[in-house]
Amino acid sequence: MSRSPFGPLALSTSRRTFISLVCTLNASFPDYDFSSVKPEQFKREPSLHMVVNYINTVLGPVMPMDPLFTAKMWHAVDQQISLRDCDVYGYLDSDDDSFGDNIWALNYFFYNKRQRCLIFLTCRCISKSMYQQEATMKTGSESEEEEINGGWAWSVDDQIAAEMEMEC
Repeated sequence: MSRSPFGPLALSTSRRTFISLVCTLNASFPDYDFSSVKPEQFKREPSLHMVVNYINTVLGPVMPMDPLFTAKMWHAVDQQISLRDCDVYGYLDSDDDSFGDNIWALNYFFYNKRQRCLIFLTCRCISKSMYQQEATMKTGSESEEEEINGGWAWSVDDQIAAEMEMEC
């Protein structure tokens, strides 16, 4: 067996980590099948600090209604999983992925082996027209909760956490 972002796949701990991430993807996106995902589609991130900065940079402009959103989010996540003790993996969307027409997407796993706890942070930006298509498919009509600002679409149903009252 070859090396992977999880370590040598000959080790059961490496295989278990890979399987946990794939199972999390399947549970998070039940309309998609991730059974053919390969270990190479994940990347072990070299630095928690770099990942946090990247996510803050991406989410900051799309969360203008609460400039402290990312700070609150990281505080809540850290309280649940102790970020400093985590291995961080990114999931690399492939071109044949069926996630749809994303403008951009974030897919990060924060895995604390000692606590046996995994947090999957995913966020995507889609065009206004794609959002309206998805909302119509879900409800059969335009969503009343939809708020459209400068081409960005936001739905209460899709909000990451209502005023950061997160539960794990």
